[in-house]
Amino acid sequence: MNFNSLVDLDRESAAVLATFTGKKLSFGNLSNLAPDVAEKLAQSKVEELSFDSIEVLELPVASSLAQYKGVLSLGGLRTMTYNASLAMSAFSCAELRVNGYLNLHPNYLGEFLSYEGRALSFNGVKQLDSQSAKELAAFKGDRLGLRGLTHLTLPDAKVLAEYRGVIDMEGLEYVDNNTLRWLQQHLQTFKVSDTIRKRFRRISKTKQFLFKTSITPQIAKTLVLEQYPQLILENLLSLDQATGEELGRYQGTGLHFHRLRALEPGPAAEIAKCSALNLCLNSLKTVSPETARSLASFQGTELRLGIQELDVASARELANFPGTVLRFSKLAWISPEVLEALVAFRGTKLYLGLRELSPELARIAAEAKVVDTLSLNSLTFLRAGAAKELAGFSGARLEFLQLRAISSQVREILREFPGDVLLFGARKLR
Repeated sequence: MNFNSLVDLDRESAAVLATFTGKKLSFGNLSNLAPDVAEKLAQSKVEELSFDSIEVLELPVASSLAQYKGVLSLGGLRTMTYNASLAMSAFSCAELRVNGYLNLHPNYLGEFLSYEGRALSFNGVKQLDSQSAKELAAFKGDRLGLRGLTHLTLPDAKVLAEYRGVIDMEGLEYVDNNTLRWLQQHLQTFKVSDTIRKRFRRISKTKQFLFKTSITPQIAKTLVLEQYPQLILENLLSLDQATGEELGRYQGTGLHFHRLRALEPGPAAEIAKCSALNLCLNSLKTVSPETARSLASFQGTELRLGIQELDVASARELANFPGTVLRFSKLAWISPEVLEALVAFRGTKLYLGLRELSPELARIAAEAKVVDTLSLNSLTFLRAGAAKELAGFSGARLEFLQLRAISSQVREILREFPGDVLLFGARKLR
């Protein structure tokens, strides 16, 4: 029986609901629970009693719930008073689930963990400190749930291994290789995710590491220390200063951000400090001039950007990138002024993701003085007027990687280009 919209409950109604003989009694939006109401509900014989919106648990309510015998789920609980933690230590429930907690405070855990039920879950906790790990290992039940934990250090794993039961860490997405080896030898204590189990079979053999979950500064620090030749952060949606500082210490072939769509100047300056050959932000939609200036300080070989919109000031900053390859894979349209700023790039290769190329833009692109290769890697059709302008390019190579067709007139015009013309499209024209 689920009451997902109920916001208030009186004592008489609670007494009636306590006679329910089903498996579960759930309150999704009941945030204010009076002690006498809690006392009546605690008399229920249902297998599970669940409260998803109680954020703070006070001593009177905790004392009233203490007599419940089934599975007690406090899904929204984020904090408690010290007295409440004392009352919770006297709980009679078989299993206690506290799923809203993000961080465990060791000062409360000492009393809390004297609770003598069969199982205890903190499925909202993402990180542990050493003292909290020590307190958790002292729990007397036979099952400890930490499904929200995404990262685990070797010292904390060794402390937790002192626990006599099974620790459920199915949400664990990343551990360093030393911790992974250690966990492999203690699977009788730790239940880990399939992702971690798969890594048991290919430990230390990969040339790149694809990280599919969120990231914290501590995880970033561990990833950097692992020294993966290529590090791909697939689901990182935002980047703060602290995480950027840790990633700025990365040394390897490539640092890739696959879903990062916005970037502030501060974190941009930090990741630009990394010692990688290429820095890839292929989902970054726009940049401010300040962020562009930070990214342009990257000292690697290649800077890849998925920018879809670019202003003149930002283009001028990015053109100052000191590396050899500047790639814009999704820049479908730009103004002549922006293109004039970009062709000032003094590297070897300039990749533009233009879908259409007018004669005016082609003339400006051909004015690139230093660039050796000009790649129009998203152009699907090339008109004769634009081809004539491109034939005046002074570099060594023109690349058209997505052309679907090419007319005989355009083919003859491109023959006049003194360098190499690479055509590779639907028909694999070369």
